[in-house]
Amino acid sequence: MRKQVSGVPRIVKIGYRGPKKARGLHPSGYTDNIVFNINDLAKLDSTKDAARLAHTVGRRKRMELISKAESMHIKILNPGNLSTKKAKEEKNEEKP
Repeated sequence: MRKQVSGVPRIVKIGYRGPKKARGLHPSGYTDNIVFNINDLAKLDSTKDAARLAHTVGRRKRMELISKAESMHIKILNPGNLSTKKAKEEKNEEKP
């Protein structure tokens, strides 16, 4: 690495740092916040914050958090396949 030979990991130099406004943000542009319950969700600002559901949150509470976040217009970074299941259920209810 010291001799900067090819095939060896590159040395971190000045040009590797990102823009000041984008540092610490999720690639979507929102700040990443871990959410455990609805109270944590209520503390977020929908314009600049996004929610990441904690891995310890179960399916029932996860579905509640997803529906509450959609009503508050908060982006969820890891909804999983529950959001698609919910959309399918709503489509099935509308058909009859």
